[in-house]
Amino acid sequence: MSEQPKKRGLFQVHLSTCVVVMFVAGGLLWANALKLELELEYKTPSFFGLRSFTERERRIAYGWPRTFLTRNPQFKAEDLSTLDRVELLELARQWNYANLALNVSVALVILATAAVVLEWFLRRQERRR
Repeated sequence: MSEQPKKRGLFQVHLSTCVVVMFVAGGLLWANALKLELELEYKTPSFFGLRSFTERERRIAYGWPRTFLTRNPQFKAEDLSTLDRVELLELARQWNYANLALNVSVALVILATAAVVLEWFLRRQERRR
């Protein structure tokens, strides 16, 4: 008598699915933690015959697909008191929580898609055997 393979429950997944999703999550974390150096250029318009000038600013940004954290590397906090250091760090770092939520949502969608597609493929192969 040949035994029928036991059906997997809805929330039971293969070990290979977990390993692949783990590597995908690692890639997404790497993409979000990657440091991007930006060179911003501001050009002011000329008013009342005054010349316009260009201002350049260097920024460090983090996040994929949207930037959720920008830092200004010009701020140095070594020589300041503790209170001034906290205020300076708030000025040096700018968080965008909407972009952070978007990045988390995109990561969850990518992880879920990878898990569902791989699990569908593996269960389909099991049925054919």
